Amino acid sequence: MKRSHDRSATDAVAKLDPWEPLRRAALADAHPQADRLRAEASDRGTAEIAAARERAAKLRDKTVAEARQTAEADAERMLSDARGEARELLLAARRDVYAGVMQDVARQASSHRSDYDAMTRHLIRDARRRLGEEVEIIDAPDGGIIARAPGRQIDYSLSSQVTRCLAQLDDEVAALWS
Repeated sequence: MKRSHDRSATDAVAKLDPWEPLRRAALADAHPQADRLRAEASDRGTAEIAAARERAAKLRDKTVAEARQTAEADAERMLSDARGEARELLLAARRDVYAGVMQDVARQASSHRSDYDAMTRHLIRDARRRLGEEVEIIDAPDGGIIARAPGRQIDYSLSSQVTRCLAQLDDEVAALWS
């Protein structure tokens, strides 16, 4: 009987509010629908979190790879710079050695003044033979002479003579660099 009493109470409420049965039916349907929506939202959230983690991992990997490439490029540039500096130092040392050899040879040549004077006379004769008697003979600043004729010149300076001699000794002079 109690049921009939509940039903009669419900019927009484329904008579007062005609929308009550519809509300009850909607609420009955809403609970499962809310559970389904919560489950879908949870699944979507889990999927979004997984996707965000995957994007973060890819971004981290890309950033690490770019940093590695940048570091390798920097290391290559630094190595190239160091090689260039070493090459410059080596060439400067070679120039210094070569200049020293040139100075030593010039000093030795000048120390033989009597031979030097005879050699200068020989060079003047050779210049006149090659360029003509009207050749202009100029004393070179470092010793020796420079012979000039219109449109022609022969450099018999001590430095050019030493350079020629050293060029003929190519392999022997190259050994100085090794």
